[in-house]
Amino acid sequence: MVDMSSRSDNRQPGRQQRIELRVWYATSTEVTAPPDLSRRLWLSYEESTLLNRALGTYLGDLRMEIAGTDNAIMRRELKDEERLLRSIRSRLDDIEALAS
Repeated sequence: MVDMSSRSDNRQPGRQQRIELRVWYATSTEVTAPPDLSRRLWLSYEESTLLNRALGTYLGDLRMEIAGTDNAIMRRELKDEERLLRSIRSRLDDIEALAS
């Protein structure tokens, strides 16, 4: 699971918007965030915008790969990957909208 929150630097000239990504892992259907499995990633606004664009490009390629895959198991795995990446991209979009 990925929790993303925006940290404002009051939008002063020369200061960058920071975006915090906190990543933790789920076991079965229960999501926990134990300290030893938690990860943080700080991105500037520019970095998060670039990541969002890269995800968009990759998702387009992934859709083509899904469409061309005949193996049902692989197709399902690719669709699961697509769903997760779309969720991350949607949250990045939300943060970028708040920051602008």
